[in-house]
Formats: sequence, structure tokens, C-alpha cells
Amino acid sequence: MTDIKLAYDRPINGSGSSLVWIAGALAFLTSLPALFTRGLIADDWTVQYVFWTEGLAGVSSLMWTGGHGGYSVPMDLFVVLGQDTPNVVARIAGLGFHLLNGALLYRILLRPAETRPIAALTAALFYLSPFYAIRLTLNAVYDFFLFFYLLSYLLMYSSSRWLRAFAPVCLFFSLSLETLIAVEPLRLLCIYGMSTQWRSRIARTFPFGIVIAAVIVLRFTVMAKSGHYAGQYAPVHDISIIKSAFLSHLRALVASVSYARTEGFKFLGFEASLVAVFAMAALFAWLGTSRLKTSWLLESPTSIRYLMLLVVLGTTIVVLGAAPYAIAGIYGAVTRAETRFLCPSQFGALLLVAAAIQCVPFTRLRAASAAVLIVVFAVSMAHDAKWLLYDGLVSSDIQRQTRAALLAAPEPELVQLQILAQEPLF
Repeated sequence: MTDIKLAYDRPINGSGSSLVWIAGALAFLTSLPALFTRGLIADDWTVQYVFWTEGLAGVSSLMWTGGHGGYSVPMDLFVVLGQDTPNVVARIAGLGFHLLNGALLYRILLRPAETRPIAALTAALFYLSPFYAIRLTLNAVYDFFLFFYLLSYLLMYSSSRWLRAFAPVCLFFSLSLETLIAVEPLRLLCIYGMSTQWRSRIARTFPFGIVIAAVIVLRFTVMAKSGHYAGQYAPVHDISIIKSAFLSHLRALVASVSYARTEGFKFLGFEASLVAVFAMAALFAWLGTSRLKTSWLLESPTSIRYLMLLVVLGTTIVVLGAAPYAIAGIYGAVTRAETRFLCPSQFGALLLVAAAIQCVPFTRLRAASAAVLIVVFAVSMAHDAKWLLYDGLVSSDIQRQTRAALLAAPEPELVQLQILAQEPLF
């Protein structure tokens, strides 16, 4: 263990931890109202129906048939603890794991010297990220697995041999969400900074490489989709479809920020939103040389090299995160449940956004720029929580009417649902 480089102990200008605390508090406060909704969202109905009719074994079987055997662990916990309201448990778990994941991400990014200057801002933006907008549904399984994925990084640094040996186990379990493999270039950077000897670096990388190879093999054999899920998300052979899906995924990352601005401003109203933006920008600028001070990435040849590496790292994660979905002809979309497909590639996008902000040359202006993005993302998260409440009210009413109709006439019927509102309700 004498070859470990303690990059974690190197001083930088401004701790930036205040950014993480502010963003974490905003994430909690803006998400809190959504915890009170009881309505189910989209495919959540499938899980609930299977649990009603087939019990816990049916839910587990559904997950395994869909090729996501690992999902049965959190899903089983949600339905066992929640019974008729597993979504309530999922919302609490999703928010709880999200808050933990932000703290873990911050600690991880503090380790390598290359990512340490942007660690606080990246973690703050992660807390309020608009890229993955259905966190507080049964899709909380994403935050559940992300916790174990990030935990594998921390265990990798442990001074205990047994805990270090447990890191690949955490990675294996977390890769029930296989596309988290896209974030692995970050691990390579972390391992590179842990030693100056290539033999040691290769030895540290080897167990994680074995895990990834095993997950890929299992995904296409034992863990392949079966039953009525067979063939779902199968690779397409039309390069134009793949290209279109890939570009649509990348555009969705950009559209997510635009969505956060337009829809978030609707939450408070345009004038009130501008007041909030300017007030927070002024506060951040005032504290930008002390509590909220962050490093400038263009101040020296070393920091410029770090910037170039961050651009490569962020771009690589974005591309790797989009590629598996593009190969299947699908893509992430922030206004649909497919927002979950943006989860892996969002880490690359966040690295790029944080690096771009910290290229701003003036300390106070850099802090103010971060404040603008934090406010926009925060009001967007509040907007999503509001609509989740509305969605729950509408869904609960539909469920009530459907249940009453089935009790009155249990024979099969065809029902057409017409929504007269001009704007989408869900």
C-alpha cells in the first residue's frame, strides 16, 4: 500500500463543500412534496397488478423474465414494505439513496487530482440533475443500484483488504443496471491515480474487468429476456436508425436543460423565477471568494491538462451511455419514462457542464454562473414534484373509477380514455 498517491490530501482553493450542502438541501426540499402522492406511474401499474394477483413470487418472476433479475431485490422490498402502496416506499427510498449518492459522488471525485477541482460543483449539479426526472417512482431502483456502484469506488480505496475485496462484489450487484458500465472510465482514472506502477494499476483493474465481462456474458445468456419480453431492445441492423437514436439521445441531454428552464420558470412564474435567479447569483458572487470559491481550470498548464482530460472523460461517458440504447434503436427523452435512459450518460454531461462553468475566469462570476444553473435545476425539480402530485390525483381517480366499474360489471370491456386538456397531464 506504499505506492498509493494521496491526491485526496492535496489542498485546493476553496473547499466547495458548501455547494454540496446547498444543493443537497434544495434537492430534499423540492422533492419532499412528491413523497405525499400515492398514485402509480406508467409501468408501475404492472408491478402492482402482479403483486395483487401473484404475490411476491410473481414480482420476482416478472423481473427475471424481463432480464433484470437484480431488480427483484429492490422491487421485492418495495412491495413487501409498501403492500398496496409500494410507490410510497419507492419514493422515500429514491430520495434517500439520491441524497446518499450525491455525498458518495463528491467523495469519489475528491480522490483523483484531475476531478478534484470540479468535485463540489459536479456533485451539486447531480443533486438537482434534470436529466433523470422520474426518480420518485418505482424507477428508484436506479438510485438503489447507483448507491452500490458508487460504494464500490469507496471500498476500492479502503485500507482493509477484505473491504477492498468486497468492492467488485458491489460492482457486480450494481450492474443489474448494466449501462452503469458507461461510467467505468472514471474508475480507470481513479485507479491510475492510486499508484505510480503499471503492474499495480493492472492488478487493481483486473477484478473489476472480470466482473464487467461476467455481467456482459450473463446478460446475453442466463439473464437474457424471456417469455413475452424476448426480443425486447434487441439490436437493430439499420445504421440510420442507430444514428438517429444516438443523436436523439445527445439532443435529449441538451433538451433536459432547456426543459428545466422553461418548465421550472412556470413553477414560480417568470418574474419570481428571475428574482430567485438574480438573488442566488448575487449571494453566490458575494461568497464566491470564500465559502463558495472554486478553482479556475485555465490558470496553469497543469489545470489546462486536467480540463482536457475532463472533456475526454465526460465525452466518453456520454457516448458510452448513449451507445447501448442507440444500438437497440431507442433513446432517452426527458418528458417520458425514457428519461431513465439518460441516467448513465448524465454523469458525463455533468462533468462537461461543471468543467465549462469553471473555465469562467473571474471567481465571483464563476460562482454566479453556478448559482444560475443551480436555481434553474432546483425549480425544475420542484416542478416535477408538483406534477407528480397532480399525476397521483388523476391516476388515483382513474383507479377508483376502474375498480367501481369492474365490481359493477366484471366481464371484459373496451374503455377509451379521452383527456380534454390542451396540455399533457402526466
